[in-house]
Amino acid sequence: MNRGARCVSVGLLVCIILFSFDICDTLQPENEPDVQTKRAIEEVDGSNLGNAITHLQSYGNRSTWEKQWEAAIWLSREFEKTGIEAGIHKYEFNGKIWPNVIAKIEGKERPEEIIMAIAHMDSTSDHPQNTAPGADDNASGAAVILEMARVVRDIPMARTVMFSIFSNEERGRLGSQAFARQAGESGMRIKTVINLDILGYNRPERFFYWAAVDGHAALNNKIKAIIKMARNYFVGVMSGKDIVQVAGRESDRETVSIASRLISRSTGLKVKEIVSDDCG
Repeated sequence: MNRGARCVSVGLLVCIILFSFDICDTLQPENEPDVQTKRAIEEVDGSNLGNAITHLQSYGNRSTWEKQWEAAIWLSREFEKTGIEAGIHKYEFNGKIWPNVIAKIEGKERPEEIIMAIAHMDSTSDHPQNTAPGADDNASGAAVILEMARVVRDIPMARTVMFSIFSNEERGRLGSQAFARQAGESGMRIKTVINLDILGYNRPERFFYWAAVDGHAALNNKIKAIIKMARNYFVGVMSGKDIVQVAGRESDRETVSIASRLISRSTGLKVKEIVSDDCG
């Protein structure tokens, strides 16, 4: 697990803790983290992140119904190992029942208000039913959520913090859409959502990797892989390593700005803000 991925988890951890309170009042981003936040940061364990990613990769794919259920059960049990309430939110698609994993830590002051950290458990490729390990899309996001939940489980939160790992993101965000419909119908008061996707991807050390090309069957996808490698390599050379992009819609500009400053201040990473209504 590279430095960037661990630092991202630290920065997002700070965001979760501070967003649980009222960041517009006493906990401004410019303030130093309190003692509990500092302790939480120190508890982030990079080996936990690496182990979770390795486990999720080991399924071979997380595209099929069977593999997504297998991953969902494992993720739910990992939450429960840390003493956090977790369960499976089910929805129907294509004649089958699919799982979302939902875990939460109840807020102490305003439990009806919810801060969400979300990721997706599924993966895709040219042949998603055969080979789609999905290390950084999005085993890394799921791993960071598990680690954040473990670290903050004993910290008193003002608002409820909900950790959600959705299925079928690669099929048009079906899992998150099903959850959002239910949340709207039940009047759930969600104040902030932080979406963790493709974390831990860094500039390639070499210009060309044959395995990245050979993993594609179709010629056009092989060509796309070569173009992406070239682009990622040269962008990395120009921009440097360990860069985090924080993106949100125009209506979320303030949240994007606050999150960017928190991540930059608490990790030292470069942070690029992207504000566009195309985000999300």
